[in-house]
Amino acid sequence: HGLGGAPAFLYSVRYADDGSVEEGVEAEELRPRKLRLELPVEVWMRIGSCMDSKDELVTFETIVPATRTAHNREAQLWWCVAYHDRFGRCGPRCSHARANASDNTAVARRCLVVAAEGLTPVDRKPRKLRYIEQEKLCI
Repeated sequence: HGLGGAPAFLYSVRYADDGSVEEGVEAEELRPRKLRLELPVEVWMRIGSCMDSKDELVTFETIVPATRTAHNREAQLWWCVAYHDRFGRCGPRCSHARANASDNTAVARRCLVVAAEGLTPVDRKPRKLRYIEQEKLCI
């Protein structure tokens, strides 16, 4: 019996590593479950695309290795979107308009295509660095 004379709950446990089964395990003996965030990189890329602040983006890249990989693949886009959200246009050739910011991702993709030409020193700067520099000017 369990506490206070109540019937004890017994469990059968199947171990993932070797498939063995242990019968009659009392609840107190069970270890707590730990949720693992082992999702494919493509899922993390979708999740990351929902981030739009500096704090979220910086934290996101440190959660698990897959988020770091997703961040490495999409960082320029995400930081460009965050820049547009916070500061507006990111350069003279930027087509972002605050009044019509419904699709920041599409605008950011266009900005990155233009920046890939590398015509100016600003084009060649990583978006995260541009965000940080602009933020310092606002303080």
